Amino acid sequence: MNRPLVRLPLRTTGTAPVRKWLKWGLAAAFLLALAFAARFMQVEIETSRLQARYLSELTRDVGFSVENGPSHSIRFPQADKGPYDSRLGYALLPSFQKRLLERGFEISAQSRDSERMLSLADNGLFIPYAEKDQAGLQLFDGTGAPLFGAQFPGRVYDSFDSIPPLVVNSLLFIEDRYLLDPDQPNRNPAIDWGRFSRALVDQGARVFNRHQSTPGGSTLATQIEKFRHSADGRTATPPEKLRQIASASVRAYLNGPQTMPARQQIVVHYLNSVPLAAQPGIGEINGIGDGLAAWYGRDFNDVNRILKAPSTEENLAEQGEAFRQVLSLMIAQRAPSYLLNHGYTELERLTDSYLRLLATGGVISTPLRDAALSAQVDLRHAPQKTQNADSYVSRKAVTSMRSHLLAALGIPSFYELDRLDLQAKGTLNNAVQQAVSERLAAAATRDGAQAAGIVGYEMLRPADDPSKIAYSFTLFERRDGANLVRVQTDSVNQPFDINSGARLNLGSTAKMRTVVTYLQIVSDLHARYGSMSIPELKAVKPDPNDQLTRWALDYLTHTPDRSLQAMLDAAVERKYSASPGETFYTGGGAQTFNNFDSDDNSRILTVHRAFQH
Repeated sequence: MNRPLVRLPLRTTGTAPVRKWLKWGLAAAFLLALAFAARFMQVEIETSRLQARYLSELTRDVGFSVENGPSHSIRFPQADKGPYDSRLGYALLPSFQKRLLERGFEISAQSRDSERMLSLADNGLFIPYAEKDQAGLQLFDGTGAPLFGAQFPGRVYDSFDSIPPLVVNSLLFIEDRYLLDPDQPNRNPAIDWGRFSRALVDQGARVFNRHQSTPGGSTLATQIEKFRHSADGRTATPPEKLRQIASASVRAYLNGPQTMPARQQIVVHYLNSVPLAAQPGIGEINGIGDGLAAWYGRDFNDVNRILKAPSTEENLAEQGEAFRQVLSLMIAQRAPSYLLNHGYTELERLTDSYLRLLATGGVISTPLRDAALSAQVDLRHAPQKTQNADSYVSRKAVTSMRSHLLAALGIPSFYELDRLDLQAKGTLNNAVQQAVSERLAAAATRDGAQAAGIVGYEMLRPADDPSKIAYSFTLFERRDGANLVRVQTDSVNQPFDINSGARLNLGSTAKMRTVVTYLQIVSDLHARYGSMSIPELKAVKPDPNDQLTRWALDYLTHTPDRSLQAMLDAAVERKYSASPGETFYTGGGAQTFNNFDSDDNSRILTVHRAFQH
């Protein structure tokens, strides 16, 4: 008899309830950890406490020192990167250094970056240092007196306190509302977590919908990194955005965990260097100050005075106009080449919109809003050209130095040269230069020519017009084995420099060519016989008519100094007769000459003295 198969339930000994409670316990722990992490992140986002501690420690050893000689611990910006690095010449320093070393210059001192600064640069961050808002070419003469100074941009805010509060509050409302929050002393100004997270979401949505709008998540700090150091001043990729954020974060904590001074400086840097397109006759325009002058023809100091003044019925109209101009430039930075040219109608519409938003947000008063909305503001497309009061003659020294710098550095134009962060000291003595220039200018008048002694026999006649003659003058000083140019000027009131740019084909240049040829022959004789011993020299039998070779052999036989310089010096001290009765032969046959000064007819002069005459 078959028995039915009976399945009996297994008896438990409490294992299932334990597993059940363990599962719920782990779930609860995970939720608690998640809640704690969320709370921790919220606190960190609000205070930046950990970022401040870590980054201020990280940047403690960031720095550099300037020491004698060339440096092997230095990094330069990449040549194809930011507009700021290219315009000021920082990215071009390696090529400048190479060209100058090839031309005989030496590196007297150079920066040594700290190990931490090198590490940050090698890891892809923009080099962290205190950047300049304003720079340009500075030239000095041999005495240290200033000759020339260019500053770009030309109009800047010197400090945070010099900015009208109305401008600061409006900028923060538009671009970075919590930047100067006094309740967050350690705030990292490089990132606004709310805007950043929204930007990430929009970028993710763009994967599925390419028409999805993607408003920027940039703060003022990252915008500065972008238009100064990113390629073409743009954010081309997400990694480039992260690079901007990381670089701005490091820069914010260079002076410690308290970032309020750094955040105030961000406002100054932004207003001083925001790109605002370019204009013919001006070139690249950066900063609100230069933007007001170029695009609206406004005086920067006057606009700031108007905006700092309390609003009254008397000044409300001019305050509204000035504020509208400043606000439009803040908005125009989003697409300056378009909005400040063909898209100005769109810029006016955006400015009206932001004026209403600023009033609604309590940043500006309703009367100021209405005054700005009603202001008629037009762009100035044709910059007014100002005549330089100085003559070209008085600027010959500056023009000469700038021309030499162009050639030495390989810069294609004065426009680019003047925008370099560069100081140069020349050998010219400007006081003497100006004195000589004045004498040359005076010689262009009849009285001045008479006083200079250039009116007389075989010179100018009293009826001649001396203004039609161009005079040039160059003075060298021999010092420490080098010929230093102390004066180089002419009387031509044009940019053209006779001394360095003219090609002369005059009879008087024959004297120069004769002396140069003479010295070249002596140099060749030195190369041929200078290394021979005295017996070898005595064994040489030159042509009896070859007087120079006979002299060279005799000189080298008896001199204790066989250097080329000594032989050239001796050659120019050789004496020759100045008698016009002498006959000499050239390819054209027998030649004679006349002396300008008949007193020289009976003299025997050295080559040196004769050339001076």
